[in-house]
Amino acid sequence: PAATPLASLLEPGTGQGAAQRLILVGGKGGVGKTSSSSAIAVRLADTGLSTLIVSTDPAHSLSDALMQDVSGGSPVGVAGCENLQ
Repeated sequence: PAATPLASLLEPGTGQGAAQRLILVGGKGGVGKTSSSSAIAVRLADTGLSTLIVSTDPAHSLSDALMQDVSGGSPVGVAGCENLQ
């Protein structure tokens, strides 16, 4: 089957599965996974969706991308982005 365009994943859904959506970002080192996933998460949170971004990166690059410490293993609110943890 053809891949679903990213824009359609960012639109609020209706019907089965609309209450929760998982977007996984992967690839080799240095391809922009953290930058892309951070941008997607901020965009979704800015549209009013409750958004949780999770990173397994031991380098803690997500803290750098969001300009605050998000390490520690528990969700923390992201300053300046009300719906993002």
